[in-house]
Amino acid sequence: MAVNDLADERAAAAARSVTAVTVVSVFGILYAAQGFTASLAQFVLPSILRDKGVPLAQIGLTYLLFSPLVLKPFWAPAMDRWSMGLATRRLAVIHLCQVSLVLIFLCAALLNPENLSQTFNPAWMAAALLLVMVVIASQDISTDALAIEAVPTSRRGIAGSTQVAGTYVGYVLGASAWLPLYVAFGWSVAMGVLAFILAVLTAVVKVTSGSLSAPAFRVENHPAPSLLGALRRPQLVTGIGFLVLYQLGGRLAASLLGPFMIDAGLSLATVSWVVGIGTVIAGICGAVIGPIFIRGLGVSRFLCLFALLHAACVVGLWGVAIGKPSCAVEAIIVLVILESALFALAYVGLFVKMMGWCAAHQAGTDFSLLQSVDSALAIGAGLGASLVAGVIGYSLVFLLSAFLLVAAAIVAFAAGRPAAATPHHIS
Repeated sequence: MAVNDLADERAAAAARSVTAVTVVSVFGILYAAQGFTASLAQFVLPSILRDKGVPLAQIGLTYLLFSPLVLKPFWAPAMDRWSMGLATRRLAVIHLCQVSLVLIFLCAALLNPENLSQTFNPAWMAAALLLVMVVIASQDISTDALAIEAVPTSRRGIAGSTQVAGTYVGYVLGASAWLPLYVAFGWSVAMGVLAFILAVLTAVVKVTSGSLSAPAFRVENHPAPSLLGALRRPQLVTGIGFLVLYQLGGRLAASLLGPFMIDAGLSLATVSWVVGIGTVIAGICGAVIGPIFIRGLGVSRFLCLFALLHAACVVGLWGVAIGKPSCAVEAIIVLVILESALFALAYVGLFVKMMGWCAAHQAGTDFSLLQSVDSALAIGAGLGASLVAGVIGYSLVFLLSAFLLVAAAIVAFAAGRPAAATPHHIS
C-alpha cells in the first residue's frame, strides 16, 4: 500500500510539472504535424491528380484515405493494453509514428510525378497515402491518450485549444506552403522538405516532452481495454449522445456554407478567401480564446453559452436565406466567419468534455471512439445536408441546425448544474 501511495504522489508531482508551455509545445507540434500531413490527402493529392488529367470520379475516391480515422477505435484497445498508462510508452509510439512518416516521405521523394504514365502511379500513391493515414491515426490515438493521462485537469482547456489551433495551423501550412513548393521546385524537393520539417518537429517533441514521462495512474484491478467495454460505460454512451446532438447541429449548417455562398451570388474568388483565410483565422482565434471562457464558466456552461450563440448565428443565416436583404453579401461573409469562430470555440469545449468522459485505463480507446463518431457525423452531415437542402431549401436546414444547437445548449445547461464531482468528470 505504501508503494502505491508513493506512486500516486510521484504521478501527482509529475502532473503538476506539466506547464502550459509544455502542453502547447508538445501537443501543438503533434497536432500541427497531423494537420499538415492530412492536408496532403485532402487537398494536395486531389489537386495534383487533377492537374495530371485523372478523372474526377477517381479523385473522389481519395476521400477513402480518411477511413483509418474512422476505423481507429478497432486497434486503439491494443495500444491501450500495451501502454499500461505509461506516458513513456505513449511517447515511444508517437516518436515511432513520426519517424515512420519521415521515412515514408523520404521514400516518396524518389518518385517523379512529371511522368504520370510510368513512375507516378495514382494507385501506388494512394496506397502510400493510405499508409500515411494509418500512421497518423495511430499517432492520434497515442497523442489524445497522452493528453488525457498526463495533462492535469486544470490545463485541459489549453490542451483542447492546442488541439484545435494546431490542427488548423498544420492544415493551412500543408495546403498553402507545400503546393507552391512543389510547383516551384518539383516533387522530390517538396517531399524532402516535408520530411526534414517532420524530422525537426520530432526532435523538438523529444526534447520538450520530458516532464510527461511518468506514470499517469495505476492500472491494477482494471479490466483489459476494449471497444465493448467502452460501449458498456453509461457515461461514455451518454457523452456520445450529447456529441451527436451538438455536432450534428453545427455540422449541418457548416457543410452548406460553401454552396450557400455561391447560390447567394458570391463569386468563387470571394468564397475562396472567405473560406481559405477568413474562416481559418477566425477558427484559430476562437480556439486560442476558448480556455479563457472555460476557466471562467466551466465546461458545461461554456458549451451552453456558445451553443446558443452558434444557434443565433445560424438563425442569422436562415434570415438571409429567406429575406435576401440588400446587404446579403456582407451579412453572409460576417456570419460565415463568425460561424467558424464559434465552431472552433465549441470544439475546444467538446475536446475537454470528451477527455472527461474517457476511462483512465483505456483513454486511447474511448477518445478514438468519440472522434470516430465525430468523423462519421462530419461525413454524414456533408452528404445529408446537401441532399436535404436540395429538396427543402437552405432555410429549413438552417432552422433544423439551430434547433439541434438549442437542444444541445439545454442538455449542457442541465449537465452544468451543481452535482457531486467525480475524478473523471468535468462540469
